[in-house]
Amino acid sequence: MESLTLCEVNNVLAKTVAVNAVAATKIAGVRISKPSRALHTSTMMTTSGLKTSKKPSFQSQAKTYATQAPCITNDAAAKSEIDVEGWIKKHYTPYEGDASFLAGPTEKTKKLFAKAEEYLAKERANGGLYDVDPHTPSTITSHKPGYLDKENEVIYGYQTDVPLKRAIKPFGGVNMVKNALKAVNVPMDKEVEHIFTDYRKTHNTAVFDIYSKEMRAGRSNAIMTGLPDGYGRGRIIGDYRRVALYGTDRLIAQKQKDKAELQKGDMDVPKMRLIGEVADQIKALKQLTEMAKSYGIDISKPAKNAREATQFVYFGYLGSIKEQDGAAMSLGRVDAFLDCFFENDLKNGVITESEAQEIVDNSYLKVTFCSSLTYSRIQ
Repeated sequence: MESLTLCEVNNVLAKTVAVNAVAATKIAGVRISKPSRALHTSTMMTTSGLKTSKKPSFQSQAKTYATQAPCITNDAAAKSEIDVEGWIKKHYTPYEGDASFLAGPTEKTKKLFAKAEEYLAKERANGGLYDVDPHTPSTITSHKPGYLDKENEVIYGYQTDVPLKRAIKPFGGVNMVKNALKAVNVPMDKEVEHIFTDYRKTHNTAVFDIYSKEMRAGRSNAIMTGLPDGYGRGRIIGDYRRVALYGTDRLIAQKQKDKAELQKGDMDVPKMRLIGEVADQIKALKQLTEMAKSYGIDISKPAKNAREATQFVYFGYLGSIKEQDGAAMSLGRVDAFLDCFFENDLKNGVITESEAQEIVDNSYLKVTFCSSLTYSRIQ
């Protein structure tokens, strides 16, 4: 990654919603009735040149990010069921116009991306590794908050306490961690190796326990590839939009209701296993709330505006990748969902186009900085 750009935003967060009728129907299941606007994305930006396709017609603006506007999440809170799709269908308006409304990067964004380039330059100079914490198994709450440039950031959160510092995830497999550290000439922490070899069964160990002799032979001879032992888990695309639309209090309450319902009647092995998994989900949601609180942000209630919605969705994704290793962790399709919040804020004067662009630029930077020790940075 020789320069940090925003031209591929559609792959991670903010694909412009300039869609035709077929695409719009696929996104939200609605008919195109009137033009609106697209979710913000700059056409081209680098930390060295900070260029756009045409000269930006904007001025640097101070961040206000008012938090009060007619709240569009009230109807979701009033419903008894969790229904993100239905909410999007109700609130999303497709956009068929051009990109002339877009604002360029703010001064704060330029400073933030310049700082990011300093980190990336050091990472490249160190052979592709900025830093690594080999002593702390990564969990949702394992590391203190990290900031790139707190004064200029509007979206917060990194996988560790320092941007680009990589973490270890031995729950997937201690040998995977050991080999990854060896590749960057960092010794394995003996205590971590001892715990995850002698006391804690890892996913990798469990998978190998299941493999038959024939499966192992096929794996060793590269007849079967892409097996779950190498990934440490399967492909995961979580619905992180739920955090923003409902808040973690509501999600926890729903999971507790699900657990209580499962505990009724006769118990069998599949049901007991599912109850345990739901209990883990409740625990993870509580830890996610705690992680957000360490950044001074309350995600227990629904997001009130575009900035909060973007931050809450990202926190959901961040919590996932702090616990799971691999390149197949996807943020998912969030553009139509977030656009509902941006549209509402712009219509009510809560944010300007420049502030909206600033939120998206910050979000893109956060996702771009997501990295793991075992796999190269997600892009």
